[in-house]
Amino acid sequence: MNCPACGHPYTPGNRFCGNCGYNLAQTAEPPTSPDSPSSETASEFHDTPTAPTESPVDSVAPAPQDIICPRCHQANEGDSAFCFACGFPMLAGRQERRDRDRLPAFEMGAPGSFWFRSLAYIIDSLVIVLPLVFLWIILGQPVPENFDQIMDPPEGYDRLQVLVLFLTMAYDTALITYFATTVGKRAFGLYVVRTDGSRVGFVRALARHVLTALSANLTLGFIFLFVLFREDRRGVHDLVCDTVVIRRQRQRTSPDPERR
Repeated sequence: MNCPACGHPYTPGNRFCGNCGYNLAQTAEPPTSPDSPSSETASEFHDTPTAPTESPVDSVAPAPQDIICPRCHQANEGDSAFCFACGFPMLAGRQERRDRDRLPAFEMGAPGSFWFRSLAYIIDSLVIVLPLVFLWIILGQPVPENFDQIMDPPEGYDRLQVLVLFLTMAYDTALITYFATTVGKRAFGLYVVRTDGSRVGFVRALARHVLTALSANLTLGFIFLFVLFREDRRGVHDLVCDTVVIRRQRQRTSPDPERR
């Protein structure tokens, strides 16, 4: 049968056209001729099979289980623009639902942008390195004074590098474990969670940091470009540790008029 509005074929028993959303209940059933034999009369002839009774328009016919209507939870064909059972527009928000279906964590926020994560990394590095270098200078420890000394650091400077390495590890692991974010990430609303939305434990946070540092040193940071080519914005360290970085939008609350 075809839809009287757009001509798109539909299964008998559908309430709405899956192509244009036309209410198929408006389609009038052909009147029964009074001269036509009734089902009771036809059943008196044992040699003639009785035609099956057609289901009313209000009945819901089964459909291929491709996409589920969020309103009535009926299964629809994958290319349906409207739900055949309740007429809900299936195209509205389909991309958003597909993103959320990938990982449960995306119910809490959108995937964290590569650029926001890069800026957050710079902020976190400054939070750790600047105070430590300042304290190092006050204590009279050697620091590079020009470019040549950076390439060939003075004796004792390696201790500062080791100290920065361990403080960075402790900083990132502790904050991700207890607050799911760091100072830099918090500035952009970024949080590190498991793919199911749960908190990241201490061991997983430590492993994630170590893997991030190793991959950055071995590839000179180019491995992080992998995040740009994934829709969920997960890096190699996220895939291995089953984590994801999400970005929560800050809700703006309107002032209470009674308090004015």
